[in-house]
Amino acid sequence: LDQLVLEIERPEIYEIASFGAGAGAIISVTIPERSHIVGKTIRDINSDRRYPHNCLIVGLFRSGERLIIPQGGELVRAGDQLVLSTLTANAKDVAQFFETRKGISSLFAGKKGESVPPATAQTQVELDTALEEAEKPNQDPD
Repeated sequence: LDQLVLEIERPEIYEIASFGAGAGAIISVTIPERSHIVGKTIRDINSDRRYPHNCLIVGLFRSGERLIIPQGGELVRAGDQLVLSTLTANAKDVAQFFETRKGISSLFAGKKGESVPPATAQTQVELDTALEEAEKPNQDPD
């Protein structure tokens, strides 16, 4: 993985180490507040059909707590750091899975193996605005 590219394009993902002549990587992913995995267990994440193959969650670090070696029942919270072991070739799929936000999980998802263009800054602003509006409680015009 090119760490500089990761830091620019995906600042919540950090490569810790590579192994197997660069074929494998240990990466840390900080879970965003609006991630679709917030409130799910490690077991739920592992069984999600969108979860990348050849990727293992090997650690969970929560601010102010010790490192947890997950057994499956741990709930993921916003701000948690997950430590993953994956194939370097899977890095983009892993990043995309963990970045997916609640409510728009399939908006930019293409068919397996299909290249999907990244959202433009304008599209991201529109998505953020739409999500904020959708999260507001309904107000009756009484």
